[in-house]
Amino acid sequence: MMNIMNLEKLNPDIRKLKDIEDVVFDKDWLKTAENLELYYMYRDLAESEDDHDKIFANNLRYDITIIFPKMLGKEFNKTFGHDHPIVPGTSITYPELYEVLEGEAIFLLQDSKDEKIKDVFAIRAKTGNKVVIPPNYEHLIINASEKDLKTCNWICRSFGSNIYKPFKLRHGFCYYATKYPTTSPEAGLSISPRISWIKNEN
Repeated sequence: MMNIMNLEKLNPDIRKLKDIEDVVFDKDWLKTAENLELYYMYRDLAESEDDHDKIFANNLRYDITIIFPKMLGKEFNKTFGHDHPIVPGTSITYPELYEVLEGEAIFLLQDSKDEKIKDVFAIRAKTGNKVVIPPNYEHLIINASEKDLKTCNWICRSFGSNIYKPFKLRHGFCYYATKYPTTSPEAGLSISPRISWIKNEN
């Protein structure tokens, strides 16, 4: 269903802590944490009915996500993380284009095959920056700042839903972004004064 792009008048899909608890690093914190609202998702947006008709005609969808500056215990707030299905008749997944509308984001991308991680990298993106998710890369967004993070994305509207199950089973992506410094003995390499990457042993 098309939504005119006035977020104050729209009801978002709300992701709470209980929705993503399987992929959160700090299990001790989870035991007593409240069911916090972590991020809002507004899907299938357009500035007018004419714009929506053009978007629909090109088999695209435009979404906005707002990720709040909260800590999940030791870990920075993040989206659940997902993959896209295979484009019919090919061996690649659907790509995606993001833009940071407000704030600063870290996009974590990984290319996995069965139980192995073939490639992983993080992209720091600020307001106005655009990030392309290549085919076959699973991805999530992290808000490691102290302000709301607002991103938009263009995605093909052909496929039904994103893929979440592998990340639920493995308790997240291959790294967690935690506050630096950390007292954890398995602390990973810090790529900034604020973030320590901790390997997910699953």
